[in-house]
Amino acid sequence: MRESIVSLRCLFLALLLVLPGLPARAEERYAFDKQHSAISFSIEHLGFSQVKGTFDEFDGDFVFCIQHPYKDTVNVTLYTSGIHTADKWMDGQVRGPNFFNAEKFPRMKFVSTAVKQIDKDNAKVTGNLTLLGITKPLTFDVQFTKKEYDPKNGDYVVNFIANGVMKRSDFGMNYLIPFLGDEVSMHIQVKGVEEKEEKEEKEEKGK
Repeated sequence: MRESIVSLRCLFLALLLVLPGLPARAEERYAFDKQHSAISFSIEHLGFSQVKGTFDEFDGDFVFCIQHPYKDTVNVTLYTSGIHTADKWMDGQVRGPNFFNAEKFPRMKFVSTAVKQIDKDNAKVTGNLTLLGITKPLTFDVQFTKKEYDPKNGDYVVNFIANGVMKRSDFGMNYLIPFLGDEVSMHIQVKGVEEKEEKEEKEEKGK
């Protein structure tokens, strides 16, 4: 997967508002810590087993809007040439023209459009997923697991888990259905590191 973005920025503010003892600001920006984050998928095979894989190349960021959680946003980019399974032959098949077609469509993209808070730790994040040149709505169930200050690096870090299910036939990926399932389960585990305002200011001045 050369590129795939999952936009979830508008989601997490609602979750952070209920956390005690942490300073609240109008907006908090975070970037995915790729060394401590993981994105994976699974597809049912003949009803007996599952084909599992990972998106090893990705980027992402999100924003908490403290006063207006509905403005929270998240962006994640998955690069389709970076898909891996447990088998090299299967890697080629999954990246090939019958499935993700990484050469022609090097990225997937998810952009959040709505956030519905369920409780202090859970939310539903709906957005648009673009795959193989087709855009369809997709909803993730998101669980906020932790926020704390990292004194070593002087940053706040947050963790969350997101799960969603897409139908590959919605994107024209019909090959081997029903022998290989239509539903693709997505699992995202992310550690986000706060982006310092000083860094953003320097980048703005350098433009």
